Amino acid sequence: MTEMGAINFLKEKMFYIVFTLIFLSSYAGLYHREMFLSLKWTLPVALFMMLFQPTVFMNIRKAFTTRTEIKTKYFVALTAFYVLLFPALTWLLLKFWLAVIPGIDPRLLAGIVLISLAPLPSSAPAFTNLAGGKFQLTLVG
Repeated sequence: MTEMGAINFLKEKMFYIVFTLIFLSSYAGLYHREMFLSLKWTLPVALFMMLFQPTVFMNIRKAFTTRTEIKTKYFVALTAFYVLLFPALTWLLLKFWLAVIPGIDPRLLAGIVLISLAPLPSSAPAFTNLAGGKFQLTLVG
C-alpha cells in the first residue's frame, strides 16, 4: 500500500476506526481492566489519531497561503479569546466557586475550571473549515 493509499484508506475508514476504538476501549475498560491498563503505551498512537482526524481533510497549503477577510476576523477573535476572555472567565469562575465552596482545595478547583473551559477555545472545527476541509467528525474537548 502506498503512502497516499494509506491516507486515502484512513480518510474513508476514519468513522469506523474511531467507533471501533471507542467500543473496544469501553469493553476492555469494563471487563478486562488489567489488560486495558497495560495498553498505556498505545497513548501516543491514540493522540495521533485524535489529531489526525480533524486535519486529514485539510488543504494545508490553502490554510497557510490564503488570506481571507473571514480568516483574519477569526484569528483576531481567537487571539482575543485566548488573551482576554479565557483568563477572565477562569479567574471569575475560580472566585465564584471559591466563594460558593470555601473548603475546597484551590489547586483542585483550578484544575476543574480549566478542564471545564478547555473545549471553549478549541479551534479545530473552525480552522478545518477555513482551510477548506470538512469538520463534521471533528472531536473537540
